[in-house]
Amino acid sequence: MGEKKRRQSALSPGGFDGRLLARALAALEAGDRASAAEAFGILHSNLPQDPDALHAIGVLGLQSGDPGRALEPLSRAIALNPRQPAYRCHLAIAYRSLGLPDRAVAELEVALALDPALAEAHSNLGNLLLERGDNAGAEASFGRALALNPHYPFALFGQGAARLALGRCEEAATNFEQALALDPGLHEAWYNLSRARSALAANLEHASEAPAASAAVVASADAALESIMAALERHRDNPAYWAQFEQCVRDYDLRHPVDPRVRDLLFRALGHSAVDPARLVRPIAGTVATRPEAVELQERLPESGTGDPRAWPELAPLVRALLDDMLLQRLLEEVVVPNLFVERLLVFARRGLLREFAADPVAAPSLPLPDIAAIAHQCFNTEYVHDESAAEVVAAAALRNAMAGAGIDH
Repeated sequence: MGEKKRRQSALSPGGFDGRLLARALAALEAGDRASAAEAFGILHSNLPQDPDALHAIGVLGLQSGDPGRALEPLSRAIALNPRQPAYRCHLAIAYRSLGLPDRAVAELEVALALDPALAEAHSNLGNLLLERGDNAGAEASFGRALALNPHYPFALFGQGAARLALGRCEEAATNFEQALALDPGLHEAWYNLSRARSALAANLEHASEAPAASAAVVASADAALESIMAALERHRDNPAYWAQFEQCVRDYDLRHPVDPRVRDLLFRALGHSAVDPARLVRPIAGTVATRPEAVELQERLPESGTGDPRAWPELAPLVRALLDDMLLQRLLEEVVVPNLFVERLLVFARRGLLREFAADPVAAPSLPLPDIAAIAHQCFNTEYVHDESAAEVVAAAALRNAMAGAGIDH
């Protein structure tokens, strides 16, 4: 609504507050949906008779998340001016939001009959066709919107979604990139760009084993991971985004030091209901195994086996430094870790601690109790290659007896 209309609305009879509408629209532009929603409730209780003002109130209701109550002002605006296609376009958006696609399509068809050059109507029709599974029809509808307005980010995004559903991943990725060039905050486009790049990587991997193809697979996989991180930076409440992050990162052999963004998202992902933490073992174990302490520890331990527990006093600080890694701690809490390096690390710690406890059952251990609990949890629940040795069984029995003799509850 232009400033002239706003001033006219402010003077409308019957108690309608045009200034409140202007402030609400400004709040929406500033991203303050709460203030806009509050104003919408007040305006809805005293609707004006001006069709443009009614339309503006309806749009306010849509954008502040109340499509149900937006129906009345939009319908009244159409009753007063049935030949205004923009009114019908926004009424269609309300119907779509309320799960009434047939009514939405009917309104859009009338809008396009009134104005075939209304790009927004073509784009909204594309969304409805996409939801119906008519991907080819959706692509064509978005194409008509873009022919009218080539710089329309939502139409570019919609055409990309249609092409992705049709399996045309490269074209879809181009659409999403074009949409993001116009609107970098469009988190849905970042998510779908990640999906497109993941699909391209999978297609390339299956198509050829040539070195050039391998490089292209890595580039596409890296682009997919970057894109889903961008989506999560903008919007962390969508479970599908976390599932896609898992899909992107699970086959990576990450190396220390890890990009702080990746590390933070891995930590958060371990506790998210949309993510299977077992699928994050490989990347997290990779980050731990390439830390300087891990490299030194592997150099000091034999290539096979878990090392001599007599070396524990000297090597315990390296083990503690690794187990102090919050990402590894969280992984050990969430899932049994089937990783050979982690197994060697924990079994060496287990045998060293047992030797330490046997020497002095009441002395403070080299590792904090949460680390010891994590080791016990992993060793109890995992069928390790390096199971309990005969010496460990004997030492554990002797330790239990010593603790019982000292009156320590074990």
